[in-house]
Amino acid sequence: KWRFTGRYINTNDDELQAYGTTWAGSGSDQLPMPVLHPIPGRNWMLSSTGILNTTTSIEVSVGAARNALTYELQAEQLYRANSGLTNFPYLYQDAPQGDYVPWFVFRGGRTGNAGQYQTDRGPFVNENKTFDAIANLTKIWGNHAAKFGVYFQSSYKAQSNFASFNSQVNFVDNSSNPYDTGYSYANAATGVFNSYIQANKFAYPEYVYKNLEWYGQDNWKVNSRLTLDYGVRFYYMTPQWDQTLQTSTFLRDEWSAAAAPRLYYPVCKNGASTCSGSNLIGVDPANPANTTEGRFVGRLVQPTTDQQRFNGAYQAGQGVNDTMYSGNVLRVSPRLGVVYDLTGEGRTIVRGGVGIFYDRPQGNIVFDTINNAPGLLQPTVQWGLLQNLTGGANDPYPALGMQPTAYDFTPPKVTAWNVGVQHKLW
Repeated sequence: KWRFTGRYINTNDDELQAYGTTWAGSGSDQLPMPVLHPIPGRNWMLSSTGILNTTTSIEVSVGAARNALTYELQAEQLYRANSGLTNFPYLYQDAPQGDYVPWFVFRGGRTGNAGQYQTDRGPFVNENKTFDAIANLTKIWGNHAAKFGVYFQSSYKAQSNFASFNSQVNFVDNSSNPYDTGYSYANAATGVFNSYIQANKFAYPEYVYKNLEWYGQDNWKVNSRLTLDYGVRFYYMTPQWDQTLQTSTFLRDEWSAAAAPRLYYPVCKNGASTCSGSNLIGVDPANPANTTEGRFVGRLVQPTTDQQRFNGAYQAGQGVNDTMYSGNVLRVSPRLGVVYDLTGEGRTIVRGGVGIFYDRPQGNIVFDTINNAPGLLQPTVQWGLLQNLTGGANDPYPALGMQPTAYDFTPPKVTAWNVGVQHKLW
C-alpha cells in the first residue's frame, strides 16, 4: 500500500571561460581574460505515496535544492598587486573587492573599437536555496474524482550587487574635457579622465520569500456525454525582499515638492553666443550669483541637504517597511473545464476551459534595488585628473539614478481560456 522514494544529487561543474563574461561584470569580447566559473549544485527529495483505502490515496513530498554561481578572474595582470596599482586613487578606499584593477575604458573616440575588459563589479557571487513541501489527497466516489492539496516553498537568494565598486575610469578623448590630450592612451598616461565612476560599497544582500498554496478540484462525469473539471487554488505570497535591509526604493507619494532640490541650468558666460567650453557656466535659478563650472550643469545646487538630495528615496526599514512593499497577498484562482460529446457517439467532441493563474514578479525587479540611494551611492566625477581625484568629493551632487519598485505588491495575473472541437473523420 505504501511506496517510498528518495534521492540525493551533488554535482559540480568548473568552467574556465576564455573571454570572461560581461554578465558577471568580468568580461571581454576581444582580449583573452580567463574567468573561472564554478557551478556547484545539490538536491535532495523524499516522497511517499500511500493507499488509505480502495477510494482514497495520499502523496507527500519534501525536498530542497541549492546552487551557486561564482565568477573569479584568473589573469594575474588584472590584480592590483601584480600591476603596480596598489596606490591607485579611489573615491571610496574600502569599496574595491578581490584586489581587482579598475575597469579602464579606452573604447571610443580616436581609439575606436579598442579591446576592453570589465572588472568594475567582480568577483560576482550568488547562492540560491529553496525548500519545497507538497501534500495531495485523492478521493473517488461515484462519478466524482476529487483532489485536495497544499504546497509550500521557501526561497533564499544571496547575490552581490551589479555596481562599480572597483571603479570605472573612462579615458576616451573628449574635446569638451578641459584636460583632454586628444588621445585616450595619452589621457591615461597623464592621469586625465573623461569620467570616473565608483560605488561607495560592495553589497551582498539576502533575498527571501515564502509561498503557501492550497487547492481543491473535482472531476465529475455528469453522464456519458458531459464531463466537468472545476476547482479553485489559493495563493498566499510574501514579497521577495532583502533581509539584510540594504536595499532602497523611491516612493512617489512621499516625494515633497517643498523639499525639491534645485538644478544648475546652462548660461552663456558674458553674453557669449556659443555656449561651450569655458563660455558655459551653471547658474542657480534662485540665486544667479551662485554659479559653477559648465560641466556641472544639471547637478544639484550647492549646498544641498540630505532631505533634498534623497527626497522620496528610502532605505529598507528607514521611512519604509522592511520589505519595501505594501505587504503579503492572498489570491484566489478558479478554474473550469468542460468536455461534451455532441452526438453521444464519440465522434464530435467540444472542449473548453478557463482559469486564472498567478506568479511572482521577475526577480531582477527586486535585485536591482540594491544599487539605489540612499543605501548605496554611485557618483560620477566628470573631467578631471587622477592626481586630484579627492577634489571630486566637493563636486555638486548629480541627480539620483533610481530603479525603484512599485510599493503595492501586485503579483502578475494571467487569465487563460480555450475552446476546441474534435471530429473523427473515419
